[in-house]
Amino acid sequence: MKRLELDNLNELEKINTWWKKIIANATGRFPLYDFLLSTSKLNTEKIFVPAFRSKKIFEYGYPRNDVFFRQPDTLDLIGADRACIDTVRRYSQGNHKTVLYAPTFRDTARGDDFLEKQALEIDRLNRFGRANRILFVFKIHPFRKLEFDFSRGDHVIRYADAGDVYPLLPMIDLLITDYSSIFFDFLFTDRPVVFFPYDYEKYTTEDRSLKYDYFWITPGPKCYSQGQLQETVGRILLQDDDRFALKRKEIRDLSFKQQDGNFSRHIFDFLNHNVLNR
Repeated sequence: MKRLELDNLNELEKINTWWKKIIANATGRFPLYDFLLSTSKLNTEKIFVPAFRSKKIFEYGYPRNDVFFRQPDTLDLIGADRACIDTVRRYSQGNHKTVLYAPTFRDTARGDDFLEKQALEIDRLNRFGRANRILFVFKIHPFRKLEFDFSRGDHVIRYADAGDVYPLLPMIDLLITDYSSIFFDFLFTDRPVVFFPYDYEKYTTEDRSLKYDYFWITPGPKCYSQGQLQETVGRILLQDDDRFALKRKEIRDLSFKQQDGNFSRHIFDFLNHNVLNR
């Protein structure tokens, strides 16, 4: 839902002189692609056409989402944090709910904003998780730094920053995020998403402007403090109070033309027909 590449003024400002434009062209900074992969007509027109130059766009979805429709195999687990996945499985078998917190990258901050802004106190979250049998998994963007000793908590764990988190997603009961596109993919689980845009004004004015109305495109409750967040997570997971099922379906149907779990196959067939046998 963010502005990307040619549609992102922050990126264009980096090449605002003639010699920077020459370097950008020489290094292929904004290439002309033969093919561009999209997920739906809406995203093609709203996101990808303004952001990239391409000869042809096809709407077959992302191969990473095949894992929602099958048990992960050995190839799916390449790059995954298997130790963390095993921990989640063990807690789930012990009658725990599992929550993934996956905040997006901030262009302007030096560390992780939820700590810098004191929006989230991990020790307090750990106590909440212990009291309610909820395991919280933190997946931090690999470009960010988070200095916290997770070994001192028994209900907060950290997924490898550079690890492939997609094999974990089918095991998650609830996702917490802010402006990350991970929530679109998570819609294939039809499980709740809670949004934590504690720095909405700062993010949308200083970090990245958005292409969609945030409060329309995000199918879940919005929380702005840790108290609100814990109350909402508890209400959804412990009281089974899920009020956004219809909205999740609406956004999923708008975001994904293909929903059959054969995304890799569709792309292979397309390339086989348009490239290999042309």
